[in-house]
Amino acid sequence: MILDAIIAGADPIYIGLGGSATVDGGAGAATALGMRFLDEQGEMVTSGGGLGKIQSLDLSGLRQLNYSGKLIFLTDVNNPLCGPNGAAEVFGPQKGATREQVRQLDRGLRYLAELIERVTGSNLQDIPGMGAAGGFALPFAAFMGAEIRSGIDFVLDLLKFDEKLVGADPLITGEGRTDAQSAMGKAISALARRTHAVNVRVAVISGALGEGAEIMLELGVDDLIQATPAGQTLEEALAHASENLANAAGEYLMGLSD
Repeated sequence: MILDAIIAGADPIYIGLGGSATVDGGAGAATALGMRFLDEQGEMVTSGGGLGKIQSLDLSGLRQLNYSGKLIFLTDVNNPLCGPNGAAEVFGPQKGATREQVRQLDRGLRYLAELIERVTGSNLQDIPGMGAAGGFALPFAAFMGAEIRSGIDFVLDLLKFDEKLVGADPLITGEGRTDAQSAMGKAISALARRTHAVNVRVAVISGALGEGAEIMLELGVDDLIQATPAGQTLEEALAHASENLANAAGEYLMGLSD
């Protein structure tokens, strides 16, 4: 899809990152644009599990593509590439990786980043958002000058959110589950930051409040509300989601009027 956009002459090209099924440092997608990651036998590596086998880079295909436009990746998280908050550790288990596979993927991502650093002189590991979608943006940032931006801030700016916020009281938002990850660049963290800055009350009504949800209070959220009643199973919560949300919102708004 990126290649098709380049061939069509698009500039800039905006690419949303999130909800991927890969932790491969973008190696698989980069091959479509002529970037080749080669192992000792000269075979291409395109999977996260094989990143540690990469011995050389071949960028001749990318140079032939000769794209001088801008790639802008929009992320919903600010996780770095590697480490405890990196792509493998945080998102690998969500995609089915075992603990040993998570360690292998993290080592592979770090190895690829260090290999790229030796070639380019740029250390990209700790750039916020580089861990999004399994490190997807890494080769594009390294060899095509791609930028990483907050997706929610991009959308809020398009919607002229700050202008519409004037005079509002309160702002009510939410998500399926609020936990420590919610504070790592996701939508409600940006909403809380912008809304709190203009002294508008912020309420988050979520299906569940998980471990670390209280961090959102430090980011400007005033009220954290769990829509699912205590003791209700996941199956029951899904079956009664609309009712639960209506009840939670109703109780919250009645409380404001007291």
